[in-house]
Amino acid sequence: MFNLVHQIVIANHVQQRILSGSSKGKLSDEQYLRVRRFFQERFFFPIHAEITQILKNRLHLVEGANMPPEFYQYLKHSIQEQSQSMLWNNQQIDTSFVQGEPYPNELYQVLKESLTRLMAEYAKYTRALEPGVKELPTEPK
Repeated sequence: MFNLVHQIVIANHVQQRILSGSSKGKLSDEQYLRVRRFFQERFFFPIHAEITQILKNRLHLVEGANMPPEFYQYLKHSIQEQSQSMLWNNQQIDTSFVQGEPYPNELYQVLKESLTRLMAEYAKYTRALEPGVKELPTEPK
């Protein structure tokens, strides 16, 4: 999941660099919207779909009893963004009066910290499986 969120971050950086041309008169309003739609359809929506499937099918992998609030915020953002886009593109229903849910920028750090912790645990347990190791290594302090 971390790698998927990382792809979203990178795609957003590339999109922003391209869209910054609109403030310099290089992109028309119509081109600006086409660029946004391109990134939504080519990158954001497919990656959001993968992340949603992971959360749907692998929620048991979340540590603890509660889902991190960043996951909930992410799902709200993803579902609203996709729904509003599809309503406009497929039905020509303008929902721009509904304020968008912001992308939870903290999600990246939450996933990175979790991945780092889990990789350290994995290394500790695989080390314990090596021949001659009688006990689990202790945590460095």
